[in-house]
Amino acid sequence: MYNINFNKKINFNNITFNDKVKFNTVTFNDKVKFDTVIFNDKVKFNNVKFNSNLIFFNNKFYSDTIFIKTTFAQKSFLMLCKFMNNANFIKNNFDSEIFFINSVFNILEFTGSKFKNEVSFIDVTIENIIRLIDIKITSYTKISFDTITSNNNGIIYLYSNSQKRINKLSFNYINTKLVINITRLNIDNLNLENIFGNVNIINCIINKINNSETARVLKNEELKKSNHIKA
Repeated sequence: MYNINFNKKINFNNITFNDKVKFNTVTFNDKVKFDTVIFNDKVKFNNVKFNSNLIFFNNKFYSDTIFIKTTFAQKSFLMLCKFMNNANFIKNNFDSEIFFINSVFNILEFTGSKFKNEVSFIDVTIENIIRLIDIKITSYTKISFDTITSNNNGIIYLYSNSQKRINKLSFNYINTKLVINITRLNIDNLNLENIFGNVNIINCIINKINNSETARVLKNEELKKSNHIKA
């Protein structure tokens, strides 16, 4: 699909795409839903504008999935989806909340994307890595990971070049096989609860820790000497 404006609701329901799918310079001005769709080959959203709500529900992606220079203007949901290969979000604008719920990812990457509001990962399984690289954030940005599991020693990695302030960063119920790496973030509110894996915090500024046990661990004298955090 190239250079198309959709002004009414669009529902892709019970469809199997066996070849490559590309949405290029497409604008959706009303609600869009991908419901029980199978993508057997690569799918790419390039310079797409979702100006209303977007829902991916019960979809399977067997090859690479790429969102590049795409705008998510309203609340977006990815629920009960399986990404068997790479899922890449490159230089996207998330102007409103986006929720990844009860889904499975192999590799999930956000590179150079801007988060203006909230991004939440809830009941998500990570086979390899969630990586947020050179992300752009605002003082309203909230990033939360709640009930994250991994079968293959997965990694959650967050990095920002600008070290701008993020409103809230939260991790809750992270299983034993996950490693969390947080680098160069200025965090107003950090919450770490029920973390059973390794947490590495490097060159960050943490203004408030919301969990007393987390505060006790992070302010441990050994960590202070390592110069990895400022808390």
